[in-house]
Amino acid sequence: GHGRTTIRMPVCAALSGGASAMPDPAAAVQRGHKPRTSPRATGALLVDGPVGTDHGHPVKDGGRGLTSSTTPLIELDQLAIHFATRQGPLKAVDGVSLTIHRGETLGLVGESGCGKSTLARALIRLYRPTSGRVILDGVDISNLSERDLRPHRHKMQMIFQDPVAALDGRFTVGEAIAEPLEIAGVGTAASRAATVRDLLERVGLGAGAANRYPHAFSGGQRQRVGIARAIALDPALVTRAEPISALDVSIPAPIVNMLVERKREM
Repeated sequence: GHGRTTIRMPVCAALSGGASAMPDPAAAVQRGHKPRTSPRATGALLVDGPVGTDHGHPVKDGGRGLTSSTTPLIELDQLAIHFATRQGPLKAVDGVSLTIHRGETLGLVGESGCGKSTLARALIRLYRPTSGRVILDGVDISNLSERDLRPHRHKMQMIFQDPVAALDGRFTVGEAIAEPLEIAGVGTAASRAATVRDLLERVGLGAGAANRYPHAFSGGQRQRVGIARAIALDPALVTRAEPISALDVSIPAPIVNMLVERKREM
């Protein structure tokens, strides 16, 4: 319905090995309810977009009169991702259907290896679906070529689970954060540098970090760089696989608060 995620089948039941992780899979996406999981459930995937909601119902945000659109931000229709193996197709994701409107945050919980990260990558078209559809803001992007997909890339970004593998060691932190801005043709070199400094301040690393390389940072600090890069283009959709698990003990709450505030600003 309007302003809420619609699950046409239990999501985790459609992920490889996920049924045992969630006796009540639908609970994971009911707004305002804590998902019920077994002790084997060890991972989480968050997907969200800008503008606030109240338990799935559109509300005005901060008095600015913003409400969620009737057009879903992202829609999956019987999405399947299969990988070829010597033993036959590996069905990592098989038949997932869901709808997310602007302002909603969806949490998907399941045990390791059940397909959460694969779903996240398919959702932003890092993987091409084996079958089914991925519809972004009313546009079916399931089978678009890379050239046709490029105008839509700025709308969707991902915070990767492994902050070490996610950053190219040959790029400074500033270059890594500025790269999506350059690819999208946003601003001038000077304005991009200013944006990079602002993002680094917001994630608690300081503007001086821009000239350093990833190896100079801890895993938690690298994750903050990944977060800064993901939000640089003000994307409409952000997917996050274990978004704060790699952060230093003292930093998760400020980072979460920053992401919530960023979401409201967008």
